[in-house]
Amino acid sequence: MKVWAKRMRSPLARWIRLGTLGALIALQAEEAARALPQGTDLSALLSAEEQAQLARERNPAKQVRLLLRIAEKRLQEAKRLTNQESFDPALSVLLAYQALLEHAFARIETVPPGGRRKSAYKDFDLHVRRQLKDLEPMTRAFPLGLTAEAERVFKTATRLRFEALNAFAGERILTHPRPKSQ
Repeated sequence: MKVWAKRMRSPLARWIRLGTLGALIALQAEEAARALPQGTDLSALLSAEEQAQLARERNPAKQVRLLLRIAEKRLQEAKRLTNQESFDPALSVLLAYQALLEHAFARIETVPPGGRRKSAYKDFDLHVRRQLKDLEPMTRAFPLGLTAEAERVFKTATRLRFEALNAFAGERILTHPRPKSQ
C-alpha cells in the first residue's frame, strides 16, 4: 500500500513542482518587463513642462531640489492610485519615482564641492525621509505579486538616503536602522 501511495504522489509532486517553477518564471519575466532600466533617460520620466523647468535652472543644487519635488509628485500620484487599488499603474509610477530619486542623487555630484554639495545631500536626506513615511505603508498595500517590486523601491530610497547621510557626515559610515521587532 505504501509503495502505491508513493507512486501516486510522485507524478503529482512533479506537476506541482513544474507548475510552481513555471509560475515563478512568469512572474520574473513580468517583473523584468515592468522594471525601468538603471540607465533610464531622464526625459522619458518628465513631462515637457518639467523638462523646461529643469533646463531653465542652471544651478545644479536647485536642479536636485526640483527633481526631488517632481519625485514627490510621482509618489503622491502612486499613493492616489494605490488608494484606488490600481496597483499596476501605481507600480509604474513608483518605478518612475525610484528612477527620479536615482537621477537626483547622481546629479548631486555635479554640485560644486564644499558647502553647497553638503547642503544638497542634506536636502536629499530631508526630502526622502519625509517621503519614506508615505512609501512604507504604500508598499504594504500592494497585492502579493507586486509587493517585491514595491519593497525594492522602498529599499532603494532608504539606501540612497543613507548614502546621502554618509556623504553629508563626511564619509563616516552610518549604520542602517535595525528592523523593528514585531
